[in-house]
Amino acid sequence: MWRVPEKSLKVALPPGFYLMEEEYFVHLFHEEEKIASFLCTCAHPEILRAVADEYKNRIKP
Repeated sequence: MWRVPEKSLKVALPPGFYLMEEEYFVHLFHEEEKIASFLCTCAHPEILRAVADEYKNRIKP
């Protein structure tokens, strides 16, 4: 599994979020916690951003 460079993303993720990729899957992480996994063919940038935003809203103090 490898980290997806921010400059290659077609969407800006919120601070603390990043993507890890493997052959068939993309995994969305917040800090060191995996919060979602997607098939590479279904990982639309807008969906990734929406999931990150939803997670961010749930963890607000």
